[in-house]
Amino acid sequence: MSGNLNPDIINLFKLKFEENCLSLLLESFNPIQNKKEFCELTENNITARLVGLMKAKPLRFNFQISISRESYCDTDKTYIGLADADESVRIDIKYITWDRNIEYEYYIEAKNLSENDWIKPYNKAKVNAHKQQNRYIETGIQNFITGKYPNGSLLGYVVEGDPDNIIIKINHILDKRNRKEEKLKKEIKPGCDFFCISFHQGNVLEKLNHYFLKFSR
Repeated sequence: MSGNLNPDIINLFKLKFEENCLSLLLESFNPIQNKKEFCELTENNITARLVGLMKAKPLRFNFQISISRESYCDTDKTYIGLADADESVRIDIKYITWDRNIEYEYYIEAKNLSENDWIKPYNKAKVNAHKQQNRYIETGIQNFITGKYPNGSLLGYVVEGDPDNIIIKINHILDKRNRKEEKLKKEIKPGCDFFCISFHQGNVLEKLNHYFLKFSR
């Protein structure tokens, strides 16, 4: 972001851009006919498929959004040589938009999620649901609230089970870790069936949005 525009105008621009990113994601996800075929894919492969669908949408050009997958989260210190570029973390989806002297970036980190343990029919790989739920917290929520990931949202790919039950299980883990004030709270979001907000007082990021895409039946 650059320039000397009114902060209120900048904030409205940012909020609208984030809404456009979500609209583009849902416009690409909702029409998928056979969502279940995605369930055996890795996070990276699901993300690549979704990014490909988003890139092909005419809506993307209307919104003036550029999308990339597996983007490095470099900082100003990285650019001037005060931080090692090899240590920069990567995030799953990066959106960029611009309007004259304003450029804004928005990020999404995606995680596969299951309600129960299961075995993938194709390659017989075992899926540990509890491990996925813990990972959602440890390398998803934690990376955002500590500032390791830049401004953005968490995206859960529900590849087995029901999103509502998965949310309950994630909250149970947070409760057991004495983090009950950080539990996910379901909210209404037009066009999105499963949307939550979590609050993390005293952290770099104090409010985090969570979106869940249900690929399982």
